[in-house]
Amino acid sequence: MIKLTKKVLKKLWLYSDIIAWILAMIFFCIAFFTINNTFGLFSIGISLVVLGYVFEFIGRSKGNSSKGGE
Repeated sequence: MIKLTKKVLKKLWLYSDIIAWILAMIFFCIAFFTINNTFGLFSIGISLVVLGYVFEFIGRSKGNSSKGGE
């Protein structure tokens, strides 16, 4: 029972971390769109690069070493 609880908490922690990253990037983009549309579009590009890197890092830590599209 304790092992199952640890596994569930580990998965929940992983997903909560991803949700926090996505929400942070959304608010980052909203903040830059309030400044200027050009800054907002630039922030979307940065957010996609950062999120891609984070998801790639998570995929590699799970043992899936293949990149998307290959």
